[in-house]
Amino acid sequence: MNQPAPERLIAAHEDAARFYRQHLPNALPAIRFLTSRGIIAATAHQPPWTLGYAPRSWIALRDHLRNAGYTDHELLTAGLITTSRTGDLIDVFRDRVMFPIRRAHDSAIIAFTGRDVSDWPGAPKYRNTATTPTYRKRDHLHGLAELATRDVPPAAVLLVEGPADAVAAARLTVDGGPVAAVSPCGIALTDEHVTALTTAIAPGTPLIVALDADAAGQAAADRAYAHLRTWPGPLEVLPLPAGTDPAELVVRGRDAANAYVQQYRRPLAEHLTQHRLRAHRIDEVPGSLAALHDVAPLLADIAARDTDRAAQLCTDLAAQLHLDPLTVLEAVYPTPATPPPRTGPPPYSREPIARPAPRLPDLTAARHEYAMRCPPDRPAAVRVHHYPRTGRTAWALAEGVTDSPGDRAAARLAAEVAARTALTVGPHAAIELARTAVNTRFTQPGTGRGDAAIAVLTSPESHPAGHISIAWAGAVNAYAAGPTWFTPLTSTDEPARTSSVRGGTIAINHIRPANARILVIGHSSASWPTETIRDVLDGRRPQQSITALLDLEPATAIAIRIRATPAQLAAQQTPAALRDRPDSPPPASDAARRPSATPKTGSEACGRPKRP
Repeated sequence: MNQPAPERLIAAHEDAARFYRQHLPNALPAIRFLTSRGIIAATAHQPPWTLGYAPRSWIALRDHLRNAGYTDHELLTAGLITTSRTGDLIDVFRDRVMFPIRRAHDSAIIAFTGRDVSDWPGAPKYRNTATTPTYRKRDHLHGLAELATRDVPPAAVLLVEGPADAVAAARLTVDGGPVAAVSPCGIALTDEHVTALTTAIAPGTPLIVALDADAAGQAAADRAYAHLRTWPGPLEVLPLPAGTDPAELVVRGRDAANAYVQQYRRPLAEHLTQHRLRAHRIDEVPGSLAALHDVAPLLADIAARDTDRAAQLCTDLAAQLHLDPLTVLEAVYPTPATPPPRTGPPPYSREPIARPAPRLPDLTAARHEYAMRCPPDRPAAVRVHHYPRTGRTAWALAEGVTDSPGDRAAARLAAEVAARTALTVGPHAAIELARTAVNTRFTQPGTGRGDAAIAVLTSPESHPAGHISIAWAGAVNAYAAGPTWFTPLTSTDEPARTSSVRGGTIAINHIRPANARILVIGHSSASWPTETIRDVLDGRRPQQSITALLDLEPATAIAIRIRATPAQLAAQQTPAALRDRPDSPPPASDAARRPSATPKTGSEACGRPKRP
């Protein structure tokens, strides 16, 4: 037998909806149920919801639609009638309040959810239309199509469990605007539901998930987050009192319900974090570490989309678990995965040395030599973090804006956080993480202002023609030199010079080739003449450059000096490496190969030939 046309199935549902609406005003059990759920019964059968009532009769709808010209095959395919155990055709819905399910794009009725009001012990509370050629539960949300009837866009979306909750909660307001209340149709939230919501709702609109406070509600929160994690706006949760659902809040009064939503809504990520922490004894060190292990994947997932929010959560978590913030950051931003096995000779002559402090490098694995200088009495800090298995290194230099204790502490914290995270998130994002950590620490009473300038460098990926990246905020100076060129990496006229780790522009620059000799110095050394800096960089090994700096400023010199190792220099001079450089012409001469050093903030770094 041929399948009925979709238009016939939709028409049958439209006629069924009118039939149900006609029976609602005189159905006392249905009226009592609607009133108990905070729904205005006198207008429930009117647009936009057009609720109805399915009579107790076994065949009332069947006979009505037969008389309207529909065949039994069409009604069976539409899911409006079914075959009984005795072989008779009977109505699917009997003695139920009927909630029409509409398509979002044209508001056509394609299904129903029926809520039992018979009080018969064996009757399921809710019954939903089965899958049909025009309807799948996983594709549609009750309440989404009804948004088209509103003149004002919703101030928030409230995701609830059932259709009665959706109708009742649609009477609420949030942040001075109406609420768009939606519910799945007898199924858990799906990716298709989220896609439909994202299509219908403007980006930036908060989405609030209303959940029961019991264990099932908490499990539902985890499942909801898995689908909603990419929602293009604030993602929040509304924990409900035990034994209460959104409709019951409305029954107690709209004003009280609005006040409850405004007071108790909170970020879903924060809610899930606290729920996971409650499963552990965080007053003990083993429990705190177990809790951190449980929460870290959630924070890492958040960090992939919102670095600032994740950093704030990391800082809050460290305070709650009484752990060092760096311990939390290392759990959330773990060491990058080991690269795939290499073919050919090993990249270095021996295995990495196991050390308790992973930022102390195995220099046989490092691709860059470096030396650092930071007098202990200076309000500054220099840090290096190295991954022996990848050979990559990150360096950070932070210098307090003043010599105050708060600025000293800010410099140490910023350098440590940035150096430990730069190889995972990049130097720019590492400064953002350091910014969040410093701002969070120094908002506490009695901690002082706490401010510093900062620069962060990362060595290139494994490819010899990679680039060195540097990000900075504040008056930190960096320079690079090659065999025939010299250039500043941080310019003097962009907003990053007047910013700091506490706020303002974070600038970033990249330089190729990676065999450049680099010097980073603090703002206390900004008065050095350019000729002096060029002399310091001129052909010396890193430690020799630092010794030269001590001759210039024995008490205040703060610096990091970097150059590629001899093995890395050799690797970068092979024809293949030179050919693969995106900014280099075919091998000719040193003079023909120039570094790329253009800050993303818009200020070009100026190259200058070395003196003869």
